[in-house]
Amino acid sequence: MTQFKIFRDKLGRYRFLFKPNSELITLTSEPYNSISLCLQNIRFFKKHAFNDSYFVRQKASCGSHYFTFEKLSNSELIATSESFLTFNAMENMITFVKTSAKATKIDDFVYAI
Repeated sequence: MTQFKIFRDKLGRYRFLFKPNSELITLTSEPYNSISLCLQNIRFFKKHAFNDSYFVRQKASCGSHYFTFEKLSNSELIATSESFLTFNAMENMITFVKTSAKATKIDDFVYAI
């Protein structure tokens, strides 16, 4: 089941994960100083994820592909994906995120690392 999960990183900041199933992590958010900011950005993500303009395709120096999700108004980075071996694998995941994010449940229990 696809979920957003919230966790506190080693510095005590809040981040969210987008998980397409119980084992995979597709996206990890930027750190936020409060849970309310983290939840606000999850809601922003859910609201705008259908729009391809928010997804920025990237290529790492090692040659792997990944994408970021950024606000259009100021290019604020919201989340970064895992790495993909091929461009097509990345595009398939973007399509999955675009079609599933809006209906994805938020697990608002805060996990710790």
